[in-house]
Amino acid sequence: MTRRKIQIKKIDDTMARQVTFSKRRRGLFKKAYELSTLCDAEIALMVFSASGKLYEYSNSSMVQVIEKRNLHPKNIDMFGQPSLELQGVRLVEENRRLKQQVMNLSAGQRHLLEPDKSSDFLVTNTRSTSSVDPFLTLGLACYTHFHANIFCFHSLVLTDIIYIWHQAINHI
Repeated sequence: MTRRKIQIKKIDDTMARQVTFSKRRRGLFKKAYELSTLCDAEIALMVFSASGKLYEYSNSSMVQVIEKRNLHPKNIDMFGQPSLELQGVRLVEENRRLKQQVMNLSAGQRHLLEPDKSSDFLVTNTRSTSSVDPFLTLGLACYTHFHANIFCFHSLVLTDIIYIWHQAINHI
């Protein structure tokens, strides 16, 4: 007795569809494993179910395989530049990373500039004492210098984010 051919169309019964999805997904992953083993191929396989659940298989690092795909000559234009789509993805990732850095710096700056610990408060209190310890003066100078550097770096990061954002808008 031979297997009968099935008609390839959407399965109406949700339970039957789910069972078929699970069986065929396992079969697909088994074939990917066999191909990678027999042919020494790098494989990255991602499957999303109808509900949006991600199933993935990779015989090496998924990230490395995706990076290799992105750097493939097919994805690089004739001028040696990555495609606009790839540049956009990279700019969005860089934008997200820089935003996180700005948030971290802002949190650190708020911590340094709490009202009872601000440099103005320290300067006022140290000036009101009759004798100032030289180590306290040196520490206050270092703190003020450190605070100025953080504020300068914060503004540079914001400038970079604005530049990257404009680049992304111009390329899209």
